[in-house]
Amino acid sequence: MVRLGKFLITAVLALTVLVACSIGGDSEESNGNASATIDEVLQIVTLTPAPSATVRTELVDYVVGEGDTLSGIADEFGVSQQSIIDANGLPNPNAIFVGQTLMIPAPTGDGSPES
Repeated sequence: MVRLGKFLITAVLALTVLVACSIGGDSEESNGNASATIDEVLQIVTLTPAPSATVRTELVDYVVGEGDTLSGIADEFGVSQQSIIDANGLPNPNAIFVGQTLMIPAPTGDGSPES
């Protein structure tokens, strides 16, 4: 959502600069023509990519809170439910409780724990 917002703001700024350059044609340099091209405007107004997230490589302790579910915790950390079950030796994955500390394995490309 933040990336989209930044993109929209940048697009509006680029359009504003382009329009301003197009109508500001009374100077000697422009002779009534647009004084900037789209390429020139895009060189001025550029998108800066958001920094990439650092991939976690170690186990994390997570304390189960009110309303937490195993699937929700797995989604939050980008791992599979099965990886949490395996890392904690859970006999019944439906029986997690508030205050319980779970070990969350590092995510891998397929959502399974690292070997």
